[in-house]
Amino acid sequence: MLELYQNDGIISEPAGALSVSALDLLDPNIIKGKNVADLYVNDKTLTKNKFISGWFCTGDLGYVKDGNLYFAGRKDSLINVGGNKVNPREIESFIKKIKFIDDCLVYGIKDEILQMKLGVLLKLNTKNNINETKPKSLENTIKKLKQSTSRLPDYKNPKIIFIVDTIPR
Repeated sequence: MLELYQNDGIISEPAGALSVSALDLLDPNIIKGKNVADLYVNDKTLTKNKFISGWFCTGDLGYVKDGNLYFAGRKDSLINVGGNKVNPREIESFIKKIKFIDDCLVYGIKDEILQMKLGVLLKLNTKNNINETKPKSLENTIKKLKQSTSRLPDYKNPKIIFIVDTIPR
């Protein structure tokens, strides 16, 4: 598993007779068991879309490791960048490791060529008075961010950067 997901929370071991499948991080978790519904009342379309061969498609992204289920986001929060599915939590986790970044929010921006491109809101760490870790200008902030994210594929690098005082949650 990528180290970018090391901060994801463990959900739990599957409860009782519940079966969980998390085949791939980009595939939603599917579950089945006696304690899981098998249809949506009065909604045949939603039932058809959410239930496949007795499995309920939760829309949650995650992975199973050592018998535990870890939550890594929602399928509906993936951003399609030129056909590549990007989990914004992955990029946020990476950016938050940068010493001068206190918080961030990665989001999709419509793009005529790529469908979407990544934008990021950055809240700088104002508590740290060590000049070596704190950029002195907007240009240096962008330069340090690009250096830090250069290990990521280009489509995972934010193209629009905003410095903000607070991150809307």
